[in-house]
Amino acid sequence: MIGNPAVRFSSPTEFTSGEDLRRVFGSAGPEIDAGGSVLFRGIVTVMSGVRFRGRCVVGDDVLIDTGSVLEDAEIGDACKIRPYSLISSSRLGGRNIAGPFCFLRDQTTVGDDCIVGTHVEIARSRLGDGVKVSHQAFIGDADVCDGVIIGAGVVFCNYEKGKRLHSTVGERTVIGSGTMVIAPAHIGRDAVIGAGSVVTRPVPDEARVIQRRSLA
Repeated sequence: MIGNPAVRFSSPTEFTSGEDLRRVFGSAGPEIDAGGSVLFRGIVTVMSGVRFRGRCVVGDDVLIDTGSVLEDAEIGDACKIRPYSLISSSRLGGRNIAGPFCFLRDQTTVGDDCIVGTHVEIARSRLGDGVKVSHQAFIGDADVCDGVIIGAGVVFCNYEKGKRLHSTVGERTVIGSGTMVIAPAHIGRDAVIGAGSVVTRPVPDEARVIQRRSLA
């Protein structure tokens, strides 16, 4: 990876202008929109084309890769934000990997040790610790508990008749690729949802569910 070297801040350091940022990170370094600020703690690597908006906080041992945009975002220690990701009004705990090209928004919170994959969008949701979300998934208005695995192309269908509906997923559940979760949904802990299923009813703890889509 070619880019800016890590910068060590011996104490929490706040920036309010792109000019000041570029003095530290280099002439091709990050930008701050008017009225914005970013607070760095510890060792931070910020690559070219990164933009900060609103008030952002970035923890120790964090990498923010090329072209990413952070807006009113808090990034915990040892996180890796891969290229061209957008994190808006959201908070990440520690040791997470996000992106590339992911979109976290609208008061989303992510616990510790999670993976949010390529082209994943998460809105108004909470992820517990150790959650893994594969590429091209959408999670909206959901509580996802610790240790859940969500396969590629999973969609939480959260909108009906002008209302956003809420869903929950219990600990250590696996949701197979291409599944559609129709809100309001409750999926218990240690369940397995087969790939391509449509979840339209509550799923008990430890259940094994394959609900194929009708082609009629």
